[in-house]
Amino acid sequence: MFLFVCAGCGSELTATLSRVALSVHAHQRFGNGLQLPALMESGTFAVEPEPWRPPRRRWHEIHPDESVTRGIYAPVEVLSGGTPGATVIAPGDTRGTVLIPEKRGGACCGLAEANGPNMACEACGLPVASRIDDCSSWQAMWLTPDAVCRLPAAGRDAAPLTWAELMTRGNGTPRSS
Repeated sequence: MFLFVCAGCGSELTATLSRVALSVHAHQRFGNGLQLPALMESGTFAVEPEPWRPPRRRWHEIHPDESVTRGIYAPVEVLSGGTPGATVIAPGDTRGTVLIPEKRGGACCGLAEANGPNMACEACGLPVASRIDDCSSWQAMWLTPDAVCRLPAAGRDAAPLTWAELMTRGNGTPRSS
């Protein structure tokens, strides 16, 4: 079990959460005016390993070497320049955040992240997340990777490490003699 805190001041920003796999539907949008439910179940979080958030650049603005470095060989409409590792949680699992009104995204039916993070740490004012609840989008709170830290929840067993986390530690099974 984990919780997320502000990288600026250490204030708690979430309830205690367990890691789950990111849904394949996480970035899909549906129709016009359709109100979607929360993407994540309460008490869970998932991590998007790829950059996909703002800033975004059009294909003609990207040098070919940059796209190849990122493993993209065919033209795409836009390419994200955001930091990988965004964490998504259910909006109700957020604590200690406030809306940044001028960053609400200009959406027609709710909040969007067109202008970057639209939620700030209540204690220090650091932009820490993007609340999304506009029509045709999953309701979600996307925590900004550079602005939050994931910590083991005190008094709780930590969730098992992911395969990628195990591989980075480099510990293997000892050879028998």
